[in-house]
Amino acid sequence: AKSACVFFLDPDDLLAPTALEKLVWLLLLSPEVGFVYSGVVHFGDKSGNCIEEFDVERLKHENFLTSAALVRRDVYLRSGGMEEGIHLFFEDYDFWLRLAALGIHGKLLPEALFFYRRHSSGRSEWVRQQVSDGDVQKLLRERNPVLWGDAKSHPEHYRPIGGAAPDDWTHLLGELQERYRRDLSLPHESYQRPNVPNPFMARHWAGSATRILYFIPHMTVGGAERVDLDILEGLPKTRFHVTLVVEKGAADEWQSRFEQVADEIFILPHLSKDKAQWQPFLEYMLMSRNIDVVFNRNSAIGYEMIRKWHGQYHEIRFVDLLHLHAFGEDWVRASTEFDSFLHRRFLITNDLRDYIEREYRLSHDRFRIIHCGDDTERWNPNLLPKGKLRSLRGIPGDAPIVAFVGRMDEQKDPLTWLKAASILAESHQEAHFVMIGDGPLSKQVHGSSGARQHADRLHLLGHRDDVDELFPDVNVLLLTSKFEGLPLVVFEAMSLGVPVVASDAGGTRECVTEDVGVIVPLESTAREYAEGVAKLLDDSTGNDTRRSACVERVRLHFDRKRMCERYRDELELLKKQVDQGRRLREYQLRLMQQQIL
Repeated sequence: AKSACVFFLDPDDLLAPTALEKLVWLLLLSPEVGFVYSGVVHFGDKSGNCIEEFDVERLKHENFLTSAALVRRDVYLRSGGMEEGIHLFFEDYDFWLRLAALGIHGKLLPEALFFYRRHSSGRSEWVRQQVSDGDVQKLLRERNPVLWGDAKSHPEHYRPIGGAAPDDWTHLLGELQERYRRDLSLPHESYQRPNVPNPFMARHWAGSATRILYFIPHMTVGGAERVDLDILEGLPKTRFHVTLVVEKGAADEWQSRFEQVADEIFILPHLSKDKAQWQPFLEYMLMSRNIDVVFNRNSAIGYEMIRKWHGQYHEIRFVDLLHLHAFGEDWVRASTEFDSFLHRRFLITNDLRDYIEREYRLSHDRFRIIHCGDDTERWNPNLLPKGKLRSLRGIPGDAPIVAFVGRMDEQKDPLTWLKAASILAESHQEAHFVMIGDGPLSKQVHGSSGARQHADRLHLLGHRDDVDELFPDVNVLLLTSKFEGLPLVVFEAMSLGVPVVASDAGGTRECVTEDVGVIVPLESTAREYAEGVAKLLDDSTGNDTRRSACVERVRLHFDRKRMCERYRDELELLKKQVDQGRRLREYQLRLMQQQIL
């Protein structure tokens, strides 16, 4: 109680200040008071909050102040300090009364920063067994008679316990600050004691959960986002804590879904428009959340933070996830410069691994292939009856249906799909064609000649949330994509026994084999796509066998549950490689040696 601490803090550094930092700055900005204090949360046998402004008259009857207080050193010395010999009543209450008697007031920081356990077996109960509340008030009044107007001078025990504080601290503080800045060799080892308090929130530093800082670009509708949701949903909250960081704040149609699977979400543009503020905030999140694994999926700020943190913090593991390549203009190319900073790299296809090795000369050993998968319990042909799509659009029960399901953009090439549908419509007069989805090319699709030519058999349904209920009526799924990772719609179709004709894009061929569909070379013409579909429609004898093969292939090789287990195992293995105690020491040393900014 008789020692002093000096803090050198810059308010610009306090992007997310601790409780102590808040008290320090309130005291520095309030020269008219002798101490500052916070609100308190009582819990245990008694509960409630106390966030009360300083009031001398109330203090004479009730100790409503909290132990979370910061007192000026000169005030403490001038008042005589706290009476450490008091045993039968409350020395802190006596100290507040003594300051009030000297005309020294406090100021409230209106936040509950202090948690105080109330229980029947503590010291307060012991005190009350020795002396009644009325006697305590009497003793306190006798010790502080000036406050009640019972005396004109203070008792003997008010004598200072140290030398008087200098009137002007400016010169002394200036010298100390200058020495601190000049002599960077000042020893810090003496501060690294086993009992150094953890400066971060206890709830993030307790327990054995694997803690993930997960970066994504946005929360829009998309295949990559679907995989993110599947991964996060597969991490049990009893074993994992996920802090999700979103780089872009626009088009977040799936935010509500991400909120269900992440423990907390931070959308960076919502926090600050100044991107320079993102890095110190993220570093604070890294430390305060006790992050074990930084997981990046297509986020530029995620890669930049991995570059920055890799050389500073050795007890964190850094990983990324890549879905596809677009022949050079993609995240695969952008990520190569960060390869040496990553402890694990996840890919969803063998095709992507082969492409990276071929184009960027990176070894197979750098990557873990985890195929994304389908929820086969939901997409179950035995649980989803046929008939909804045909009833919805009035399609005859025996008419073949060819479907497009996906986003209408350049990648999926819906205009080539329409041309292929027009060719098939000529050769298969009974066939109907269904397009489900929307996107930037929706207007062109609706206005194209292909859409007008066979309008009675072309059904443009837009975006639908019940695709699983419509798929059982489909005979063939046709994909004309220019590039892909591993399209989830293929799994969904095959899970319900729908064969697939698709371009040889990305890892599609790893799922669509000869027994379940047809792979068409990239940059094929619309007629070649039409011929692939016709091959399946005309092979009526193999329909049942093909449908069974589709269901079995997804169940054995592309099941979502198996994918989630792989990610859980990999992340928990990475957690076992780090030393949390050493990590805390690195953080403490970092905060002592330099600013976060």
